[in-house]
Amino acid sequence: MKKTATALTVLAAICLLTLAASASAVYQTLPFSQDWTNTGLITATNNWSGVPGIEGFGGTIASGTYSSSGGNPQGILDDALFNDPLSPPAVWVIANVTGAPSGENSGGVYEFQGTSNPNPSVGMQGSGTADAPFLKLYLNTTGKQNIRVQYDLRDIDCQSTATAQLFALHYRVGTSGLWTNVAAGYVANAAGTSGGQCTQVTHVDVTLPAAANNVSQLQVRVMTCNASGSDEMIGVDNISITGADIPPPTGACCLRAGAQGACVMATAGECAAMLPQPGIFLGVGVPCDPGVCATPAAKASWGQVKTIYR
Repeated sequence: MKKTATALTVLAAICLLTLAASASAVYQTLPFSQDWTNTGLITATNNWSGVPGIEGFGGTIASGTYSSSGGNPQGILDDALFNDPLSPPAVWVIANVTGAPSGENSGGVYEFQGTSNPNPSVGMQGSGTADAPFLKLYLNTTGKQNIRVQYDLRDIDCQSTATAQLFALHYRVGTSGLWTNVAAGYVANAAGTSGGQCTQVTHVDVTLPAAANNVSQLQVRVMTCNASGSDEMIGVDNISITGADIPPPTGACCLRAGAQGACVMATAGECAAMLPQPGIFLGVGVPCDPGVCATPAAKASWGQVKTIYR
């Protein structure tokens, strides 16, 4: 049967959201990770305040703007599509679920823990109401480049049927505007082809384009969508965001002691700290071309010159 949100579930979520609508949207420096082993991070429905840098959203899309069944999350790049009935901000998480993920018939984002879930995780699935649920990460990549995004998509739904559960990876710089789809992060089926096994783990490992480097506000989004069959719950686990340090800018540094006229590439600070005398920094990006640090001729009077040759 197609999974849909019941009126009771939606009503309960609305009531709880009114009481606990806080969420964490603080931009986190790198390296950043989250594996959900701390089950105390999420303690109340629709409250992400204990989870640094991550929020979950139900992803309800306005009627008539999107194919509500069997769509592809790679193309959902405009926030204007969303019209969640839970009121803005449409943060969404069903907290402290101890039962089996296969028992959840409504779409959205869930937190699973307890004896039925010895490996705690946040999971999500689509539905006729939660068209495109997603996790949004808030990152600060200042001073970093080659931003590497890694996470595991774990099939945690042991239902008897097998449905292709699509996942996409998006990013954007800043707090608004269209998202950019990352094709390398697309997963055509995170649930596998064998119903009831719930053993498939798909590791996503993507380096974002250069636009994500060295920015104070980078948003990354992991999204699924309403499947054409009975949606399967997929855990988004072992999240890791890293980046390489951006080396400080260098330029030609002329040495003033020992090997006068010699040139080395250095930062301005390194050049000023040269021993036994500070070097002369010629500027960021200036190359050590031949002769760039040639010792200039010293000024002297005619009388000084004559004394040399007496």
